[in-house]
Amino acid sequence: MVDVLRGKMMQSMYTRRVDSNQWTTKLTPFMEEKLQKETSMAQSLQVVLLQGSTFEVRGESAEIVDIDHWDCSCKGWQITGLPCSHAVAVCECIGRSPYDYCSRYLTVENFRLTYEQSIYPVPNVDSQVQNESNQPVIVMPPPTKRPPGRPKMKQVDSIDIIKRQLQCSKRKGLGHNKKTCKNS
Repeated sequence: MVDVLRGKMMQSMYTRRVDSNQWTTKLTPFMEEKLQKETSMAQSLQVVLLQGSTFEVRGESAEIVDIDHWDCSCKGWQITGLPCSHAVAVCECIGRSPYDYCSRYLTVENFRLTYEQSIYPVPNVDSQVQNESNQPVIVMPPPTKRPPGRPKMKQVDSIDIIKRQLQCSKRKGLGHNKKTCKNS
């Protein structure tokens, strides 16, 4: 089973490495598509400079964007690492590229670095490992230490215990005793 999983991992890493060599964009295709959607949504937003690198972006709601700290009050930019539509609107307003504000983990370069290493086959595990003296290897359990305190006793199962029924000493009836006997 481990060998089958290793083979699938090798194939998956090879496929991703080959596919990524054909990409010509800065971001991975999925992230590139998401950035294009954010860019199209940013066209209808208005940007107002508050102070320094802080902007107010107005659309359906008003959001505050701090371009230097990569922060937007909608929290979309912090969660995904990809500039939200508000941040893209600010980038277009100040004449900067939204690609400069994308997380480095979303780039094609980092994707390629992730899958550049190969998984190599494992030597045949079916063959026995021989030691130099040709004697069988005896594996012993690790040394154990007796825990402190009194040893725990095993609980007696309730199935083994037979309950004694009450017996009346006057009438010899079962299920009650002399004190609760109704025939006295």
